[in-house]
Amino acid sequence: MNDQIGALIGQYIGRVVKLVDFRGSDADVDFYRRMYVDPSTVAAAPTHKMVGGIPVLMADAVTPDAKLEEEAAVSQCNISIPERRLRMKTSRRMFALTLAMAIAFVAAGDSVPHYARLVIVTPLSMAIGFGASAKAGICGISQKGLWDPDGAGIRPVKDKHVAQAIWSKAIKLYAAEAVAVTAITAAFVLNPWL
Repeated sequence: MNDQIGALIGQYIGRVVKLVDFRGSDADVDFYRRMYVDPSTVAAAPTHKMVGGIPVLMADAVTPDAKLEEEAAVSQCNISIPERRLRMKTSRRMFALTLAMAIAFVAAGDSVPHYARLVIVTPLSMAIGFGASAKAGICGISQKGLWDPDGAGIRPVKDKHVAQAIWSKAIKLYAAEAVAVTAITAAFVLNPWL
């Protein structure tokens, strides 16, 4: 079941990235396809195994960049620089979509009920989530003690203390994201003057 959920998440993220890539580039989608491999291909590929629905490269299938792994361990990051750039690009596009939706709702005035404004929570949470993830260098794979600091592929963090530190940082980040999304959405929905 976790394998199917992981595949669905990967497919969804790939589609969202393609949707917001207005220039039509497939590079971002290909990057996510490498991260979120279809579980049906994982069984046939000796280079991967499934860990909690996430396709993980086997340790011997990766030639890690020791310098980047060391830098990631010190800075408590679990994603590569190209991944961080992609997340920031997606964040900016989701912020633009959120702003466009907000402007449309304000322009519509009372013809649209205020509770309908709740729909901004989806692009807003993606904008804040991807932006915070890009700045912090953290993504959800930290929950399983995984990382990809050099773009070679998702794999286990060798040092359990580093893995725990990254996960602790991620928990704080996710809590801050939740508070920000809730506060902004509530202010927009409940504000009678907009």
